[in-house]
Amino acid sequence: MIDIILFVEKINIEYTLASLVNKPGNYRVHLFFIPAVYDEYEADGRIKWILSEFREVYIYQTPWVFKKTRDRMARILLQFKEHWKDKQPKGLPIERCIVSVAGSRLFLGDLDKDVPKLNQMNGNIVYFTRQFKYENHPQYKNYYNIIGLQNPPIPEDKRFATDKRDREFLFVDWTKFKDLNNNVLFFPNRKATIRDASLSNHDNYINSAKTDTLYNYFINKTNEAKSGFMPLYFNMSVDKLIVMEAIGAKDCINNQIAMRKAFSVTIDGQALWEDWEGMSTLFGLAVPWDLWAQQLDNIPLNMRWQIFNEKILVKAEKQKRHVRKVVEAGYLLGKI
Repeated sequence: MIDIILFVEKINIEYTLASLVNKPGNYRVHLFFIPAVYDEYEADGRIKWILSEFREVYIYQTPWVFKKTRDRMARILLQFKEHWKDKQPKGLPIERCIVSVAGSRLFLGDLDKDVPKLNQMNGNIVYFTRQFKYENHPQYKNYYNIIGLQNPPIPEDKRFATDKRDREFLFVDWTKFKDLNNNVLFFPNRKATIRDASLSNHDNYINSAKTDTLYNYFINKTNEAKSGFMPLYFNMSVDKLIVMEAIGAKDCINNQIAMRKAFSVTIDGQALWEDWEGMSTLFGLAVPWDLWAQQLDNIPLNMRWQIFNEKILVKAEKQKRHVRKVVEAGYLLGKI
């Protein structure tokens, strides 16, 4: 059994859920809404649509109200941990969790074949995804230092969590994770604090969780906790070198091809809704826009965000023309 835990971002979540509709596999969906978004989705019938599309789906409301909360990953995992600490979902117990807390994510791969079984996790409790996809590239790995994204004098095993590890996606062995001590795992100084006197003790407890503390627990191997890095195909996105236009068109097209072959892909929602004319050509070449366009058929017509969908369709069409021109030019120049 695979439990897919998602933080709901308005508009983005429809594409994520559409990529899971009719997907075979033994999985459950868990959706975390901030209160305002939940009220809106309940009022316009989207909650009803979600409940009708999945065999087993669970919905939670977060004790925080802002979407861009820095510590979403830790708070969601703590809330999930507290919710299921003395019970289990219908059917099989929780074993493996895929956690995504930002972006418009698509699940493209086979949930049964592409997700490691517990006996294939080598004792690791969590698997991180790399923030820097070209970190092991013989040439491009140096670019991160050149443009200031990494600090080379700091030893690799002492780097701050966000230097190497993406904060928005995790793969978790829940059979081990659920037994870890919350105070050590989530809270600085090993103690929850009252952040808002108007909230209940339970809500303050959840809101005290810190993602830095969570990640450092595994980076520092606290209590000999093991962790690893998932392969790139498990979570493909657009690397910062592409965003900053530090690499060329050929590698951007290769990134697009890699995203098409990945188990899951994600892109920041703001980039997804941006006009083709407003983004760099390299960024436009690096994203397989048609993958998002293909999800529209699985979203009811009255629940599609028409203006945004049109932008995605336009970008998919313009990308085809630009890729063809780049390939033709590269061939004539002997570069391809």
